[in-house]
Amino acid sequence: MSRVVSMKGRAAAGVAVLLAALVTGVSPAVAAERSDGVTIVEVEMDAVGFDESVARANGYAIVTEEDGTQRSVPVTDQARAEEEAIARRVGAGRSTVVAGSCGTSRIVITDSTGFRRAGISTSFNVVRPAVGYSWFVDVAGGGTSARQTFGGALASRTTWQHTFLHSVPKAGSYIASVARTSNAVLNNGTICFSGGPSDVSWVS
Repeated sequence: MSRVVSMKGRAAAGVAVLLAALVTGVSPAVAAERSDGVTIVEVEMDAVGFDESVARANGYAIVTEEDGTQRSVPVTDQARAEEEAIARRVGAGRSTVVAGSCGTSRIVITDSTGFRRAGISTSFNVVRPAVGYSWFVDVAGGGTSARQTFGGALASRTTWQHTFLHSVPKAGSYIASVARTSNAVLNNGTICFSGGPSDVSWVS
């Protein structure tokens, strides 16, 4: 059975995580250990601004409060009905439960069964339907670096995942990271950035 270890809930570890976040700019992580012993690195995603064209297209408007903060509000009957439906799902406990301000993102790198190949899986889980995403995974090690790019439209989904194999030039320690600029665009225009999770593994 999987277990989740929240680093923020432990005194000593919490200090280390906060220091790491300050130095690297990476959100505090939660390590979810699978039954096979592989640890998946998960971090909070952050809402950073709005795409007003997406908001308008889905019946929302971006309003600015007196203190300068912005929020997205439904302005059409369809959007208001969508908000009510989301509220009902949350109230009934049927919505996706995630950490952070707008979701969580994950990455894991493992030594694959093939010769000099790494298995990499990345995903995100957001608090409301997403209509598009741009996702960048960087792999570094062995004196090399490479980027895999994913993106496109999403049909109002709250989750996305992709798993792929990456060939490496030689045996060694490799780091897989989700670029902090990776994001999902939610149906109310919210731009939800990845938080930048990264994981390391020996690849033989």
